[in-house]
Amino acid sequence: MVFYMGLGPEPFQWVNQELRFEPKPILAKWLFAPTARNGFDKNTFAFKVFGKTWVIYRQASRQDTFGGKGLRPAGYRLHYEDGETVVHEGKYLPDRLARDLREGKLSRLAVELE
Repeated sequence: MVFYMGLGPEPFQWVNQELRFEPKPILAKWLFAPTARNGFDKNTFAFKVFGKTWVIYRQASRQDTFGGKGLRPAGYRLHYEDGETVVHEGKYLPDRLARDLREGKLSRLAVELE
């Protein structure tokens, strides 16, 4: 249930012969933490995928991520196991970055919602 709410029905898609990661979270505003806790910032919602990678949604406004005015991903910060960090702007991760996530190369994936 958390996986579906956190990523939506089809987070990985095959588009023009390339893999794409485009989550469409279905999260109510009350699920975002009102204070920092357990190593996560204020106004975040976090869960693990593939048993090891934290996906952390961040938003300043604490709004729902569904409905006509729901927030959507606008940028990503990928934290690799080897310490490298990659920033990607846009609503989805392109092929190489989507594959890195799926292959378990990330320790964290921070997603900015707008």
